[in-house]
Amino acid sequence: MVVATPAAGDSVDPLHDASAWRRALAAVGVALPVSVERVPERTGGSITLVGGGPGDPGLITAAGLRALAHADVIYADRLAPEVTDELAPGVRVVPVGKRPGHHPVPQSDIQDQMIRAALAGERVVRFKGGDPFVFGRGGEELLACREAGVDVHVIPGITSAVAVPENAGIPVTFRELSRSFTVVSGHDPLDEHELKHLAGLSRSGATIVLLMGVATLPQTVSGLMRHGLAGDTPLAVLEKGFSPEERSTFTTLATAVVDTAAAGCVSPAVTVIGPVVHALDDDAEQKTALARPFLLACAHGTGNPSGQAAVAQLVAEVRSALEPVSVIDTWVDVQEPSLTDRTRELSDEPTVIVPLLLSAGYHVYVDMARAIKGNPEHRVAAALGPDPRLAAVMARRLHEAVRAHGAEPITEHDTVIMAAAGSSEPDAVRDCRVTADQLAQELGLPVRVAFLSAAEPTVEGAVADARKSRRTSESQLQNGPEKDPGGNNARVLVATYLLAPGFFHTKTLKAGADITAAPLLLPDEPTPTELTELVVEHYEQAVRG
Repeated sequence: MVVATPAAGDSVDPLHDASAWRRALAAVGVALPVSVERVPERTGGSITLVGGGPGDPGLITAAGLRALAHADVIYADRLAPEVTDELAPGVRVVPVGKRPGHHPVPQSDIQDQMIRAALAGERVVRFKGGDPFVFGRGGEELLACREAGVDVHVIPGITSAVAVPENAGIPVTFRELSRSFTVVSGHDPLDEHELKHLAGLSRSGATIVLLMGVATLPQTVSGLMRHGLAGDTPLAVLEKGFSPEERSTFTTLATAVVDTAAAGCVSPAVTVIGPVVHALDDDAEQKTALARPFLLACAHGTGNPSGQAAVAQLVAEVRSALEPVSVIDTWVDVQEPSLTDRTRELSDEPTVIVPLLLSAGYHVYVDMARAIKGNPEHRVAAALGPDPRLAAVMARRLHEAVRAHGAEPITEHDTVIMAAAGSSEPDAVRDCRVTADQLAQELGLPVRVAFLSAAEPTVEGAVADARKSRRTSESQLQNGPEKDPGGNNARVLVATYLLAPGFFHTKTLKAGADITAAPLLLPDEPTPTELTELVVEHYEQAVRG
């Protein structure tokens, strides 16, 4: 019990002594905690915006209870908790709550009524569920009060966006699973831009929390899946939190509409989307998965939209293969977010960086090593190559390019050059030569390796040398006793040892070959399963240490 007495009163007045109140109450058999609070003489009205929390009166802040106890008039929302015992005798409680599709007191009228009462000298409390500034229109009301010259204060409340999931056993963040959460109003359908943004956040490890989202749930889940969020993403609808009727419905993105309709889910409800829905389940396999490190898929940046899309598609395939591991993309050079920024964000999280690079080199030995320096929670996996599976994909791309030109199949008379990005690191050059040998085994032909940067020979020079050799060979054949029937049809073919379209592939196309193959990844084609397998394997190997 709070006893309010005038601040200017006599300090020896027994009404100012909390112990006197306790003795008086005890005499009639009542035991209550008592505090005496001196309040200033009233000089004018005021408005206090009070957050009532998620519905349990015990979760209202002490400051909020004091404001309610001193109020002359309370304008209460539908979701504000019941606190009748805490109110002063004679206080007027004005219900101004709204239900979906039914707003008996318009917002402008609520503001006008509060301001008139405050200007008349009354202490006004605007009592809301949750927090006044989280979809509570508290900001609008504060500005209206300021404009009217009314003294206004805000007392925060516990938001249902966090408290209701917590009460249902769902943490909105979880160390190895979700590093952020986004609270979204589902009162109106989300547009395509919002849905695409949310799907991207979720794929990067964010939890989505929807308030007021039951009516628009069909549009929300279909839109998120349309923008690439997996249908088996966990989803929970938590109805009437902290009330006797509270209920939780657990489902997935793909089955949410059917399951929630069958369960008869209604407002008010909080919807949670993401793996955290099952973070605290008593499931050993699930807990093992949750304890696994983040995967930072680190590619060389590109300004080429096709290259960006192709890499994003690979990352999405890896994410699907490793779910529920959090798979996050990052870049060295050109693109954001940078590897430095990502590792800083995840500084306290176990993390494996998997280079989406075809050979080791400066970016692995310097950029990635620098990014994890001094952090025992972080480690770098090996580059993707050399590996016979990369050679197999490269050979496939070369055969596809030959067919696309309407040309004859590759023969032993053709010269094949493998174009690699290049590096000043001897290990990287060695890895490329190993891959060229693997490609030769796939094609059944010798393969020359050439580089687009930092190493010799250059692709352009290798193509020129191949043409010169071909002309010399043809001249000798024409002057000799026997002519090679295939000599005049020999071609210079370039197999591209590059991950995705970009600057280096454009440079390869200008090298003068008869036919140049596409990179390993293309945005308008399915990601080769070999690439997904390699990334997953390198992550698993790094986790095992």
